[in-house]
Amino acid sequence: MLLELILLVGVNAILTRAQYSFVGCIAQGTFGSRLALLGPQVTTDIMDVNFCQQACLTVNANFAAVYNGCVIIMVSRRMCGNTTTNNGASGALINPGNCATPCVANPRDSCGDTHSAGLYSRTSVTTNGWISAGCFTDNSTFPALPTLAASSNFNSMEFCTSTCSELGFSIAGMEMTQCFCGNDLLSSDGIAGQRANQVDCNSPCLGASSQFCGGVNRLSIWTTG
Repeated sequence: MLLELILLVGVNAILTRAQYSFVGCIAQGTFGSRLALLGPQVTTDIMDVNFCQQACLTVNANFAAVYNGCVIIMVSRRMCGNTTTNNGASGALINPGNCATPCVANPRDSCGDTHSAGLYSRTSVTTNGWISAGCFTDNSTFPALPTLAASSNFNSMEFCTSTCSELGFSIAGMEMTQCFCGNDLLSSDGIAGQRANQVDCNSPCLGASSQFCGGVNRLSIWTTG
């Protein structure tokens, strides 16, 4: 079954990540198999995030997780509700820097680590009706989002998305204490507005320490869909 899955997916069949939203980095368990998620798993040297998500989509899985550089875990929808708390795992999000091991097939992607996993969900990660779009590059000279709406020590997902919503924008971006808004991601210099490695957005929000507000020249982007 697992070999058939690998052949069915194929490295060239990886087309999109749109089916899954990044949830965050989670710790693995402390006993048993140590896996925070239960279900069949595949080890392969052609692993990257797209491969993992497409493989999980093929078996109609609700969650996809990558860890230890080259392993994917597939969890069926029937396990929703307690899927991230198996084998002693708390299911709590931890700093994305703990999921920084490069994927074997694509070093630009992060594939978790020995004791942590990058978790993706087919259920969109939302706050106030906004959807997480991931981590993107920024440039102070040619910013990816044109409007600096606020600079605040209270910056968080809720603070920034609410601010941008009140101003009539459809995209919100957090870069540490700064909240940017816009209706399009700009890339006039070819640097800003590009998808970045998720672990680059590892700066805790001052307004909510369990959340992450981008990083240096990195934006945590949220959209209205």
